[in-house]
Amino acid sequence: MKTKKIIASILAVTMIFMVLLAGCKVNEAIFSVCEDPVKAWAKSYDRSSPDILTVYIEHDGITEAPQVITSAKTTNEVFDALASMRISGTPKKGPVNFDVAPDTVIYHFRSDDGRAVSFTFMDKMLAVGDLNNEKGALYPCSGTETLFKVGGIDLSALNKSGPDDKFIGTIPATSNDGGGEGGGGEQNETKPQVTQPEPAVINLVKYDGGYFSVMLPEGWQIQTMGQYTTFGFRAWDPNSKNFEIFYYGNLSPLLKSHDAKRNWANYINQGGYPNARLYADAPPIDIYDAGSVFHEFQALGALAEKYVPGFSIPMLQNFMIIDTLPLQTPYAPVCTSEALVFASLQGQGGAACHGKFTASIWSTQGYYIGNVDMMPTAALNVTGVIAPQTDFMAVEGILTQAVFSLTFTVEYARQASAHIRETGEAALADNAAKQAIYDAAHDAWDAYIRD
Repeated sequence: MKTKKIIASILAVTMIFMVLLAGCKVNEAIFSVCEDPVKAWAKSYDRSSPDILTVYIEHDGITEAPQVITSAKTTNEVFDALASMRISGTPKKGPVNFDVAPDTVIYHFRSDDGRAVSFTFMDKMLAVGDLNNEKGALYPCSGTETLFKVGGIDLSALNKSGPDDKFIGTIPATSNDGGGEGGGGEQNETKPQVTQPEPAVINLVKYDGGYFSVMLPEGWQIQTMGQYTTFGFRAWDPNSKNFEIFYYGNLSPLLKSHDAKRNWANYINQGGYPNARLYADAPPIDIYDAGSVFHEFQALGALAEKYVPGFSIPMLQNFMIIDTLPLQTPYAPVCTSEALVFASLQGQGGAACHGKFTASIWSTQGYYIGNVDMMPTAALNVTGVIAPQTDFMAVEGILTQAVFSLTFTVEYARQASAHIRETGEAALADNAAKQAIYDAAHDAWDAYIRD
C-alpha cells in the first residue's frame, strides 16, 4: 500500500512537472515564442535570396561596430541555427534587472522591401517583448553555442575582459557567506550598488537666430540649415562633441522599398524624370517603423553632401536601438508611423553614448509601377538628444527641453505657410505643434523610465 502511495505521488509530481513544461513551451522552436510577423518571416524565408543580415554586439555596456554580412552562405547558416534552436527552460519574466549590462547579440534581418525582424540574445537567452514590464521575457535556449559559432561573424568582443558581475535576469546578485537557514550567525551580504547620475549643471540661454530662437546650453555652438519645412539645426558642446542635440523639420527624399530604389536607378538609364537620380540615391526605410530612419542617417548624410552641400546630418555611428516607444503627435493623421526611440551609439567625439530620438513618417500617396510604390516619402519633425552613457540620464531632460524650445517668428511662419501652399510640401511644425510633440515625447519617456 505504501509503495502504491509513493508511485502515485511520483506520478502526480511528474504530471505537474509536465504541465509546467508545457506551459513554458520547453523543447519548442524559438520561433514559437516570437511575434506573428517573425513566424511569418520564418515560414517564407528564401534561401536563394536571403535578407540582408546585420549583427550588433554589446559587451560590458560598450557597443561594437555593426557587422553587415554579405555572404548568403553565412546568412543561411544563421537562419538554420535559429531554426534548430529550442526553448530549454522556464522563462524569466519581466521586468528584468539591468543593473549590470548583459552581453547582447542581435541578429537583424532586413528584406528588400524594407521589412525587418530581429533576434536578441542577452547572456545567451532569447529576449522577447518589452523587458521593462511583465510583457517581456528571457528564454533559456539550446543551440546558442551553434549559433555563436557560425563562421564569418566575429563575436570575439564577448570575450574581452571586464567586470566579474553577472547578469542574472530578474533577481539582483547577492552574496550570503554566513548565517545559514535558521542560523543566528552574522550575515555578510553584498548588494549591487546602483550609482545615480549627479544632476548636470547646464544653464539654458536664448539663442536668437532672427527668424527663430532656441534655448541652448550655455557655451554651445549651433549650425543651421534649410528653410521653412526643411529647416534644421545641430547644436553641440565644443568641449565634448559627444553631447549633441538636433532637429530637422523634414528629411527627404526617402524611399518605401529597395524595389523602388532599383526602379529609380533603371529609370535613370532610360533618360527619364529629372529627379530620378536623386531618388535613386535616396535610402529606403520601413514606413511602418519610424525608428528605421535613424539607421539611414549615414546614407542621408551622403545624400545631403552630394545634393545640398552645407546641410549637415550626424553620422549616428554604431547605432543600435534599445527600445522603441509608440508616439502620437498632431501629425499622426498624415503619418504611417511615429516613434520615440532609445538607442546606443558612438558619439561624434568617439564615446559610447545613449540617445533619445523622435520621428514621424509622412504618409504620401502611392504611385505604382509594376506593383512597386515609387512615390518618395519623408521623415518629419526629427529630433535627437545624445550624451555619453555615463551622463545621459542626468542631462537628457534638460537637453530634450532645449531641442523642443525652437520657435519661429510669426512672419516666418506666415512665409512658410505660403511656401507650403505653393509647393505642396508637408506642413511646418508650428510653435504649438512642437510643444504638443514635446509633451507626447515627454509623457512616453516618463512612462518608460518609471515602468
